[in-house]
Amino acid sequence: MKQDVISLTRQQLNKLDIINKANAGFLTVPEAALGLSERQVQRLKKKVRELGSAAVVHKNSLNIPHNSLSNETIDT
Repeated sequence: MKQDVISLTRQQLNKLDIINKANAGFLTVPEAALGLSERQVQRLKKKVRELGSAAVVHKNSLNIPHNSLSNETIDT
């Protein structure tokens, strides 16, 4: 099985910690919903169970914007 390295920001680590505590039963969904709706917390709990820490990383965060300049253009 292939393992990828995931780097998380401090905010993502805090969110992952709260979701893991909610999954373990130490926090209820309303307690874990700091700034999120309860439904979002339920979805995050499910994704963390399925994907692990990769669930808290935004899926579009690593994509390059379509309107960005190429490196060749920037260098000239």
